[in-house]
Amino acid sequence: MFRKVTWVLMFLPMFSGIQGQDNLKIKFGQITPEDFVITSPLLDSNVNAIIIADVGKSEFERGSKSDFAIAFTHHRRVKIVNRNGFDVANLEIPLVTIGDDEEKIIELDAATYNLVDGKVIKSKLENKNIYKQKINRNLVVSRLTFPNVKEGSIIEYSYRVKSDFVYNLQPWSFQGEYPCLWSEYEVDIPDFYTYVFINRGYLPFDINQKTAFHKTYHIGTGSSSIGIDNVNFDATVTATRMVIKEVPALREQEFTTTLSNHVAKIEFQLSRGRSSGTSETDVINSWKQASARVLLNGDFGLPIMAQNKWLNVPIKKITAGATNNTEIAQKIFQYIRDNFTVTRHEGFEMDADSLQGVFEKKSGTVGDINLLLIAMLRHEKIVAEPVVLSTRDNGVVPANYPSLRKYNYLVCIARPDSTNYMLDASVAHLGFGKLPESCYNGDARLIREDPGVITLNPEDKQELSSTFVFLNKGKEGLDGYCSAVLGDQASLRVRNALLKAKGDNDNYLKAIRTSFTDDITLSNLSFDSLTLCEMPVGINYDMKLKLPDEDIVYFNPMLNTATKSNPFSSAKRLYPIEMPHTTDATYVLNMDVPEGYKIDELPKSARIRLADDEGLFEYTAEAGTDGKVQISTRLRINKATFPADHYEALRDFYAHIIRKESEQIVFKKIK
Repeated sequence: MFRKVTWVLMFLPMFSGIQGQDNLKIKFGQITPEDFVITSPLLDSNVNAIIIADVGKSEFERGSKSDFAIAFTHHRRVKIVNRNGFDVANLEIPLVTIGDDEEKIIELDAATYNLVDGKVIKSKLENKNIYKQKINRNLVVSRLTFPNVKEGSIIEYSYRVKSDFVYNLQPWSFQGEYPCLWSEYEVDIPDFYTYVFINRGYLPFDINQKTAFHKTYHIGTGSSSIGIDNVNFDATVTATRMVIKEVPALREQEFTTTLSNHVAKIEFQLSRGRSSGTSETDVINSWKQASARVLLNGDFGLPIMAQNKWLNVPIKKITAGATNNTEIAQKIFQYIRDNFTVTRHEGFEMDADSLQGVFEKKSGTVGDINLLLIAMLRHEKIVAEPVVLSTRDNGVVPANYPSLRKYNYLVCIARPDSTNYMLDASVAHLGFGKLPESCYNGDARLIREDPGVITLNPEDKQELSSTFVFLNKGKEGLDGYCSAVLGDQASLRVRNALLKAKGDNDNYLKAIRTSFTDDITLSNLSFDSLTLCEMPVGINYDMKLKLPDEDIVYFNPMLNTATKSNPFSSAKRLYPIEMPHTTDATYVLNMDVPEGYKIDELPKSARIRLADDEGLFEYTAEAGTDGKVQISTRLRINKATFPADHYEALRDFYAHIIRKESEQIVFKKIK
């Protein structure tokens, strides 16, 4: 939902430019005509906007109710180079909210500057251009749209957020979609809090310095019998200042889970702290303690540990006919998967008021739906446990610190018999015992009294597929058929496309036809195992291929399966290659030499390897004396994740595949 917000706009005290190599030389809030002229090697024809300066600071101060709060101040100046950079003028400020407590923007100033006839014209942001949107129960986003944005505009903003959540020390991204001339972040941490600094990315700091100073804090302890008791005490504060200059943009390339894994940034995890000068306590304890806390949470553990007697009647109907625990588990899983609508594929806690409400509404978040799945399985005395994970687009979570806040997804591990099954009932047409490939992102956390780690590596997920084509002599060319068996993910895509469209096979056949460049007619499309979600989908169709009546005929035996473009097209890569799975794909063509022709030229067989058995491409071409030709290929990618220094080898490997699969059989008319 959107709601209009009225802000008190005020100009913050800006950071002053101080001359010197180690200090920013611009002054926020003062734009001159000279500021519109930017010279930097980062500014090339591919740049749509450039960040001139990005400066942030986090410091501790008195909380709004009692104890401590974190004040985060952010200043940024950006030049918009062309229209493709206009999106930088749409600002989002995320605000954490828990119960009645919410992070607040307490100061805000924003404006657009344009150079008109040699003069700088300022357009201030108005209240009507600021909105708040509630994303979920724990996140609100303030959205700002800058006025009068044009090509060549400079936008500048400054805001200050106050947070009573001391665990939420603001992270900082030094790198992003646009190049940045100067990115700086300072964190001032008093000695009664200890944070773990987590560095990501591959860029070194130009400045990384720590200084210490003493500060007196005036806070409320909340210990007085008549209200908040104000106290003062001194602390040693460590100020850490980090700067990276001339930061290149980090653009997403093929086979990237999320750029957040690789962007140069700093994150924080609270490890120890004390309130109001009391004795210091651990915040990061152990996964056992973290699991124990969340299992006592009314939005997570308590609903699945309850007896849930309201399920007594409906679950009998759902499991009718099942003769063992595995069949019971399958029926419960299939009922939820096929009858519930997921409202948001994010979150591991309940967003609804109750599991009974989720059951009755037949909808909910991934957390709602999979917690309901666990509760229903447990109702039938089947072992079922929650597993929290971070999806590939959410990024990798550091394994050393038991912080659940960075996880964004929930699945179930069930053991109805001697086998463990990973289940996600929130994904339509997903098979029992299968997970979507977005879940394969490293370590997931099993939440129970004795917690554990479940490793979901993309290397453990193989996309196995095969295609067989048979072409025989026909009246005008070649007649035959194609039979293909798809991998898990391709099968899921086909099910989603066809079952949602209620079996619109004609349009699907047209889509297959457009993938051919030959003069071809397709008919009699059929599917195997389309509704059996645990099985791979099979696709079958007949083919009639018309050949030109010419003395020389060129024929690509790969038909519509050839690799047409190299997924590794960039000149270089700065971060690892992250494929969602390994690959084993086979293609076999058996064909007759067309009537009245002979083979004039046949592609040569070849074998191309990636180093250390990381991958293999085999191309085999054989022509028999009986007028038969067989072409077969097999592509195996045995790893899913490759370091950046393997990028060139992968690019060359695929370049060889493209060249080989573009080779043609040359048929010559017999005279």
